[in-house]
Amino acid sequence: MIANSPLLEFAFDLEVRDDWPPAAVEWLYFSKTQNGYRLRSLPFFVPDLSVGDELSISFPDKQRIGSWKHLSRSSRSTLWVMLMDDLSIEPTLEKLKNFGCNIERLPQFNYLAIDVPEKCTAEELDECLGYLNEDRYPVAYPSFRHSDISDD
Repeated sequence: MIANSPLLEFAFDLEVRDDWPPAAVEWLYFSKTQNGYRLRSLPFFVPDLSVGDELSISFPDKQRIGSWKHLSRSSRSTLWVMLMDDLSIEPTLEKLKNFGCNIERLPQFNYLAIDVPEKCTAEELDECLGYLNEDRYPVAYPSFRHSDISDD
């Protein structure tokens, strides 16, 4: 990272199908690196991105991303969870936080984005998420970098 690099906010245009995602643009924070830009915020809707990824970005204007590619991928994973039921998921979220995960919420859409650090093992992640009912709490893995998850 370039010393004292401020956070920069850039927009990704999203493809909306059947009213999802609920926005046409997602704004994410980056810091400038020597070769590109490092993602500093957790994506809710842009797949194949995790916190810490370094990207090469082309800009059609100052803040809108035209195209991008990975220069390097972090060892972090990104998960998305839709809350389809009023049952409490808080015990699961507390376990995830204890394993070092960061959780962002979009409460108006009953939607979560989860940043999973490298130090949280796939076994620990499976322990937290494995018992969730997929109909009540569908989980998506848009940027999964923990390759040793069990297939029970």
